[in-house]
Amino acid sequence: MLDKLICNLLNKVLGTYIENLDGSNLKLSLWSGKAELNNLDIKQSALEELQLPIRPVYGHLDKLRLVIPWNNLFAGVWEAHVSGVMLLVAPNTSITYDKDKEEKLLHQAKMAMLEKIELAQAKAAAGAAANKATTPADDGYLEKLIAQVVRNIQVTITDVHVRYEDNISTPEHPFSFGVTLASLSVISTDKHYTQCLDTDRLVYKDPPRIRSSLAIADHPDVRRVVNNRVLIKMDPKKKKKVCHHHRKSLFSTELNPPEDSN
Repeated sequence: MLDKLICNLLNKVLGTYIENLDGSNLKLSLWSGKAELNNLDIKQSALEELQLPIRPVYGHLDKLRLVIPWNNLFAGVWEAHVSGVMLLVAPNTSITYDKDKEEKLLHQAKMAMLEKIELAQAKAAAGAAANKATTPADDGYLEKLIAQVVRNIQVTITDVHVRYEDNISTPEHPFSFGVTLASLSVISTDKHYTQCLDTDRLVYKDPPRIRSSLAIADHPDVRRVVNNRVLIKMDPKKKKKVCHHHRKSLFSTELNPPEDSN
């Protein structure tokens, strides 16, 4: 029961970027305040809102771990740790048009927009209630908690590889390149960019500044092409296996193709 509740909440927050979540890939330890999700697929519509000239062809993350301060939800540190991210992108024109898939992506974008509107309305209603001397039950407690988490959550992403492939610009010579990140951190800071927590329960005011730090992995094989082939042409099962191996190998000492990748 609890895992379904957690998944519903995560779907609200991550639904725009991650394929449907369910209890089968959720490991929850209530008393320790830890929730873990493994083997998640990134939606092909994840970058839709940015209106970029690229689209994810395949995306996967190994693990999403949440640390929840049950003993102090408002003033405690919320943490999100994401590890093992592989994202394969290509120009939109490199992807064969699929009417059904296009309609699905448009529907997902519309649903994401509706959810944002509903969330904004809920925040506005909770903000109005916060200006009155009411009990916590009438004070939009859940909406305040969600807003407080967004303000104070610390996000750490490790072992990330983004690979771009283009087989359109020069069809006779398709090319690819990649960017590998060892870690990416986002934390809340004050106006002096010093890490801090905002513990004010009346969260409907100017948000704190956000500082991000970025570390790029120094790896000699960052730009290496797997067998000089274009991965976007592979069937989904093979593409997933090769992409997974490719990302793993970039963070190891050697880069060897999987045995059956030919």
